[in-house]
Amino acid sequence: VYLNKALKHFTFDDTDYIYNLEGQLLYAKEEYDKAKPYLLRFIDDEYDAVLLADIYASEDSVSEAIAIYRKLIVKDSANADLYNNLGYTMAEVCDTCNLDTAEYYIDKAIEISPENPYYLDSKGYILYKKGEYGRAMDYYKSSLNLQQNGLVYYHMALVELAKGNK
Repeated sequence: VYLNKALKHFTFDDTDYIYNLEGQLLYAKEEYDKAKPYLLRFIDDEYDAVLLADIYASEDSVSEAIAIYRKLIVKDSANADLYNNLGYTMAEVCDTCNLDTAEYYIDKAIEISPENPYYLDSKGYILYKKGEYGRAMDYYKSSLNLQQNGLVYYHMALVELAKGNK
């Protein structure tokens, strides 16, 4: 409702801005198929590109998501979030991705921001996927020392299950 009102009150010069906001709004409403054309129009905008990569990853279009993250990293090689997102996407949803490559990207994120609990969780998750349970738990504990997070506890439970503990 409010988007339609906004469209009526913006000038022609604001069209790109509104088009961009509409894509972000559709993403927030989880109307991904509708959001994609809007986000594609602004693929050079980092925020929109990350949203689009997230959509692709959720649709099993992992190669498109990975390509977007790699392109963004070339433009902004100091952005730890991009490295983490790429590595985690490769580990979580890409069946054909090499976990060592995914770990490399997570390590880059940690190198840039070593006290980020999300990156430490991602590192633990990759180690878990590689069967390195002890090291995974060390990273999870480091993550929890910085910030309590239910997902980290869930990842720890996965390690315990993999080790045969219930």
